[in-house]
Amino acid sequence: MIEKFIMLCFLWLHFCLTLLPFSRFKVVSNRQPLSYSCPVSTAMAADSLDLLCRSGQAVELLPMDTDGDGIPDEGGWPLWADEMVDAVLIQCGEGLVFSINREGDTPDGAAEVLILKCGDVPFAIFEVHAWCGGEIVGSCTTYAGVFDNFGLCGHPPPPVAVDGRILREDGVPVEGVTVSLSGPSPSTTLTSVEGNYHLLGVLEGEEVTITPEKNAGYAEGVSTLDMVLISRHILGVEILGSPYQLIAADVNNSRYVTTLDLIALRRLLLGIDIEFEVNTSWRFVESDYVFPNPANPWQERFPEWTIISPFPATGVSDLDFVAVKVGDVSLD
Repeated sequence: MIEKFIMLCFLWLHFCLTLLPFSRFKVVSNRQPLSYSCPVSTAMAADSLDLLCRSGQAVELLPMDTDGDGIPDEGGWPLWADEMVDAVLIQCGEGLVFSINREGDTPDGAAEVLILKCGDVPFAIFEVHAWCGGEIVGSCTTYAGVFDNFGLCGHPPPPVAVDGRILREDGVPVEGVTVSLSGPSPSTTLTSVEGNYHLLGVLEGEEVTITPEKNAGYAEGVSTLDMVLISRHILGVEILGSPYQLIAADVNNSRYVTTLDLIALRRLLLGIDIEFEVNTSWRFVESDYVFPNPANPWQERFPEWTIISPFPATGVSDLDFVAVKVGDVSLD
């Protein structure tokens, strides 16, 4: 239960820091109490009735020079013990002092400030103690959400995305294409009914490969009309007019269009075969690719996947592919 409570508090703190700009604290040189806080709960702050801590804080690490050379070395944030006190019911006069330490550390009456550092991201629990005459006379526990929004701690950059569409040559979207991302953080997704895909989780600087695949429905879109069109192309009566049609006509994946392709297509239509022996149901070509010779799309290997290296911090959009249904040259 305590762990769940802490996580709920932490999530509320994050909301306060990111959506309520006025709740971000500023370092003040005269050590006056911080101007704003983001109250979460006082339930954790009452270890004793004599000393009550301020409710949870949300702080953002700022550059700190720890070795005095004038160059920031790491992120940090000072928490002063007396600033973490909300109420005191202890009679000690001017001899009352406060100390602060991380939860579980040995209290030290001289430790009036605690420097939160990168190791405290994203959540820190700390104790505040009241001292009188060298003895602890009151204690309370509170917490802080610690954020490194300036990237001072060398944390990995946030993941970015790659997205695009997969359409046929005539602009018809293709649903159900498996788009795979291979790399340090592999993932897959399926295209939507509009042909869109979206892959998240790539980190800046990584090398990834995006590969679309669909190997089902071999007879989908294939008819005797396609056999007629391929026959007319072979006879030179009516040449297929685009490189994508030629790729679709190369049923046996020989890099040529011949009567062997007609035989393979006929066997599929008659139900003798349920798939192509040496070809997939769909082929894909990167949409930005320009065929050196459109009349011979096999002159060089056309890209059926895309390698991105290094992956940009802004992500990649509009990484589109043209889908080719093998055997369907009529696009009906």
